[in-house]
Amino acid sequence: MRYLLRTACLFPLLLVSALPCQADTMDLFFAGGANFPRIYNQTPVNITSTQINNYVTRKATLTKFLAGIGVSYIFNNVGISPLNIGIGLAGYYNDFGYVKGTEYPFANQGGASALNYRFDAASSVLLAEGRLIYSDSTLHPYLLCGAGYSWNHLSNFIQSPMNAGSRPTPVEASFTNKTTGDFAYEAGVGIQYLLPFANSYATPVYYALDLSYRYMNLGKGELGRFPGQSTSNRLTVTHMSTQAVLFALTASI
Repeated sequence: MRYLLRTACLFPLLLVSALPCQADTMDLFFAGGANFPRIYNQTPVNITSTQINNYVTRKATLTKFLAGIGVSYIFNNVGISPLNIGIGLAGYYNDFGYVKGTEYPFANQGGASALNYRFDAASSVLLAEGRLIYSDSTLHPYLLCGAGYSWNHLSNFIQSPMNAGSRPTPVEASFTNKTTGDFAYEAGVGIQYLLPFANSYATPVYYALDLSYRYMNLGKGELGRFPGQSTSNRLTVTHMSTQAVLFALTASI
């Protein structure tokens, strides 16, 4: 799947290099919107050679915030009228909220009473993006794909008793915070509306409003070592993926 998306995201760049065209606009955009992550951590985790804890996710789908900024070059008149091609670079910050679940200590030894647990998740990602844009009116629908690198941050692991006064007692020690880098990709569709005005500078700046849907897979994230842990096993989220709806303001020169 990753190799197919990498090839698909390179297609607009290969097409631009093969056709006579001119980069006649440069776009700068600021974006923000709703982020709908769905992430689950793996279970179990080997703490030592004799202790295995199970961590079962109960809730991991939230509505959170996503923000981004990017720049792209729009190649017009590439010989496939009325299609334009955009090639750019964009950065996004994804707030995944928290992962919440039930911890079963010593699961391999018959288990002890359960605990609640939770930790926070977020990601920053830098993507090379390609767009195929239909530009025959003031409404510009487009297809989008991107590939790049993500920095996935899991933090603030805490335990709490299932009920007040119940056992076992949560320990103060916890998995440490950690940032993990991984391959990331996105795919989406959107539509852009050209606003009917420009500024009065010598080089006019045109503005547009943009609405898009994205699917993003930002790879793997994991927490750091638990104090006293003698194995390399970590509490891991194998797929930090999300669906998002983004609104953007674009300035074109």
